[in-house]
Amino acid sequence: MDYTVENVRDPKYGALGDGNRDDTSAINRALRAVEASGGGIVYLPQGAYKISGVLAIGSNTIVRGAGPGTVIFNSNPANVTILQINGNHTAVEELTVRYDTPQVGIGIFWAANTMHTRISKCTFTGATAQAVYLDRPGIQHVSVTDCRFDGVIYGILTNLNANDLTDLRIMNNHFVNISGDAIEINSPIQMMGVNREPFDAAYNISIHGNYISCPPELSSTVNAGFGIGIAGGTYISITGNIIANCRQQGIHIEDNASHINITGNTIHDIGSNPDLATNSGIYVIHSDYLTISSNTFRKCGDYGIHLDFSANEQVNEVVVTSNLITECSSGGIRITGDTFSDFHVADNIVNRNGGSGLSIAGQPIGLKVLNNTFRNNAAYGIQLVNGGFLSEFSGNSLYSNNLGPVFFETAPPRIPVPMRDQNNYVTAVVNGSYTPWVDALSLGKAAEGLLYIVAKQGPLSKTDLYRVVWNGTALTITKIRQDYVGAIDLVTPKMRGSFLQVQAYRPSSTGTVVEFSVQFFGTILLG
Repeated sequence: MDYTVENVRDPKYGALGDGNRDDTSAINRALRAVEASGGGIVYLPQGAYKISGVLAIGSNTIVRGAGPGTVIFNSNPANVTILQINGNHTAVEELTVRYDTPQVGIGIFWAANTMHTRISKCTFTGATAQAVYLDRPGIQHVSVTDCRFDGVIYGILTNLNANDLTDLRIMNNHFVNISGDAIEINSPIQMMGVNREPFDAAYNISIHGNYISCPPELSSTVNAGFGIGIAGGTYISITGNIIANCRQQGIHIEDNASHINITGNTIHDIGSNPDLATNSGIYVIHSDYLTISSNTFRKCGDYGIHLDFSANEQVNEVVVTSNLITECSSGGIRITGDTFSDFHVADNIVNRNGGSGLSIAGQPIGLKVLNNTFRNNAAYGIQLVNGGFLSEFSGNSLYSNNLGPVFFETAPPRIPVPMRDQNNYVTAVVNGSYTPWVDALSLGKAAEGLLYIVAKQGPLSKTDLYRVVWNGTALTITKIRQDYVGAIDLVTPKMRGSFLQVQAYRPSSTGTVVEFSVQFFGTILLG
């Protein structure tokens, strides 16, 4: 296609870009000329273009600057919007949009029923700005890529009236010094006076490869301070973002949002301003069909992942898998609520957090906790309240947690939970020729299976394999096989309450450290 190129500095339009004279009319004349010709480029050379009214972009029009040195800024407190997308097949690229006036204003706004818009390589600034704002029905196929949002309230905001928005792509942008939310997809289903069906909301949204920071010192409002906020919305992919130094939450999800995929993000240094005990890497109030996978979390104010479901809301099909969570103040993963179902927590590494590695409150249906490593957490590896139906705990490694591997709240009512294939690692110092007895595993109310123990000190080791049955009162233990490397031995394990204890014999080795690897293959009934 042969594009018409119109330079706003051309004498027939008369823009100056000197920062003093109002260039609104001149730029709009160039925009109308390109639209009348069937499409083309409106070019703004470097300069500061002062405007006092809306610049309306019609169909088949590209507004192109010469890079960050092309600045469009608002000078009229009565003018809310700088650029407005009024047509289809439009683009804004390679310029700076600055909102200077004291009231809250908009950098780019979309009219209803507009399609195929590209915003790229732009910079948005202004402490009162909602930089990119979509709040009209019928908007489709919008991309915002390679832009910088610096010091605005909201970087990209979709709101109530854009409930049928589809195909929004937010990729490879840089959000810094954000006082509100960097990205907010606000498509309410059961909030703000709305009563919609779960799928009657914005959908097909991709948020990928962005850097996001909302520093805690810029604001303390309760309902903002999120790197990414999702209220409602369906088929949303959040992948490969870095979310750092946000004052309240990294990712916030609520209001029946469904089919959400959160994968491959790095989320760290989440603050507590305000401190609402929800200052987590990912905080979810309600979401169905949610995947949280292969993310990294470090130094979150509360939890790495906090799924705080309402007791009155049914939540289905949630997967939390292959995440790395470390140094979060209140714990690694927190799940609350009584009615969620088909919930899988698998293959996560949860290490060195301030509370328990995994804490579950409520009576879930179909909960599976499989093949996770919970290590060096300040409380327990796994902490349970009540229990649940169709629950399965299997293959988890629970070692070096300060208060023990597993804790089951004793307050009734509670439902016993089966746990399979548990692993632990403990150490003890030899005094004379023996280590003290140390707690290795909780065998709960009952247990049956194989017990594999290795005691190791330097190059020396002793391995024992036992068949064990624990009925809550007596331990029946039969040695199946043993293996020696050097002068070290294992004493037959015993019980202390519900805890299985181990001890090693290492003659004349006072002060040396013995390491124990303890693996149980079978079923433990916790309760």
